[in-house]
Amino acid sequence: MIKNLRRKFIAVTMLSVVIVLALLMGMINYANFRNVNRNLDMRLNLIEENGGTLPAFDPGQGRGPRKDFFADGPDEDEPPAAPPIKPDGNSTPFAPPDGAGEFPGGRDDTPFIRSGLSGESLFDTRFFTVTIDDTGSVSAVNADNIATVTEEQAASIALLLFQKGRTSGYKNEYKFRAVPNTDGDDSPVTMYIFLNAGRELDTLHNFLFATVAVSIIGTLLVFLLVVILSKIVVRPVAESYEKQKRFITDASHEIKTPLAIIGANIEVVEMENGESEWTKSIRNQITRLASLTEKLVFLSRMDEEGTSLVMEELDLSELVTESAEGFMGSAKSSGRTLTLAVAPHLTIRGERATLT
Repeated sequence: MIKNLRRKFIAVTMLSVVIVLALLMGMINYANFRNVNRNLDMRLNLIEENGGTLPAFDPGQGRGPRKDFFADGPDEDEPPAAPPIKPDGNSTPFAPPDGAGEFPGGRDDTPFIRSGLSGESLFDTRFFTVTIDDTGSVSAVNADNIATVTEEQAASIALLLFQKGRTSGYKNEYKFRAVPNTDGDDSPVTMYIFLNAGRELDTLHNFLFATVAVSIIGTLLVFLLVVILSKIVVRPVAESYEKQKRFITDASHEIKTPLAIIGANIEVVEMENGESEWTKSIRNQITRLASLTEKLVFLSRMDEEGTSLVMEELDLSELVTESAEGFMGSAKSSGRTLTLAVAPHLTIRGERATLT
């Protein structure tokens, strides 16, 4: 029983740990995917707003250093100019004019900044667009912003998605979106925008693999700790159970002694006065008490290996009748009548020793 209790304790603990880790890992990875997917959507939105291209980046208005940041600065070989001298002979402390000294590109009104992106997004965004007219034919392909896809490959990918009716989602390492548009003749067309998300997807996969690996290692470590600590947890229960078994065993041996004495006295009474209904009833009760002590010992050893019940088909009507006959003498001595109404030939499957 103690071994089974320990196994159940370990199983419940590990199941709880696995469920908690799975929920945490799922929430973390889902939040990471949401963040990456939102960043990709912002880039798609920017491309869609500019008709399938990225807006031109002006380093003088966006975030980042200007190309002419040191164009008007002092020459490296030329010593720095001395500060101006006041009429009183003291040098004038440096006081930049209003607005001077700000980091170039500090304005936040560029399309990139308004879209939640940095100016560097212009240089690390790889995409291509395919325009399909209402007849299902490719009318234009723009693959200038990607080097790994040819115009023929881009057209075939877009046509396949157009025929399947897909308007958004992922295709291999590309996140795509179908945008309704019109061409120069105001004819309805559909422009597919494909944004390369290979780097982001690789990051997601690596993060997922890392979290799964950490969760597995953590689960194994917790399992080892639980196996070791479970011995300490179940030790009080094991000690209490062992004491209970010892008490039952000792009590059964102690009960057998007075039963044996009572049985011997009944034999003496029967030799002197002959067998009577009372002596017979006492002898039956002695047998029942002896059987009961054996059952207590048997129940205390149920968890031991090799201990099992011998199941068989038994006559339940006979067992009930035999048990009730032991109360006939008590009922008769008290002036009462014990009436039995047991249906005949009732059967039950069990062990005779534990039912009598």
